[in-house]
Amino acid sequence: MNIESCFQLGYISKTRGLKGEVQLYITTDNPAAYAHTKMLYLEISKKLVPHFVTKIVIQKSIAYIYFEDVTHIDTSTTLVGKKAYMPLEEKQAPTEEQQFINNLIGFLVIDEENGDIGTIQSIVELPQQLIA
Repeated sequence: MNIESCFQLGYISKTRGLKGEVQLYITTDNPAAYAHTKMLYLEISKKLVPHFVTKIVIQKSIAYIYFEDVTHIDTSTTLVGKKAYMPLEEKQAPTEEQQFINNLIGFLVIDEENGDIGTIQSIVELPQQLIA
């Protein structure tokens, strides 16, 4: 598998617990669509290495994952910072709500009191709210 035939799902942001669980920050639209993922490719030394998922729980844009061969924190620590990829044919279409949010990028924000604030560059989804 090469990077050109895949898309980046996110990256391993940190470990969680002592039994090898990792936290994956999902950077694509519609994170919940990947709740049944069975395999991810992690970029290690500029090559995609398959890692089989035994358990995955997704909350907003964070996934908590156990990999088949990672059963201790010492092993999971080596995965922190690695990019996670999936084949292009497994990419899910964004939801209607996510398409609406993405369509806001590029619009000019105008405040009634202060005038032009600026153009929306990106939108970040936090648990409490969306931030443009």
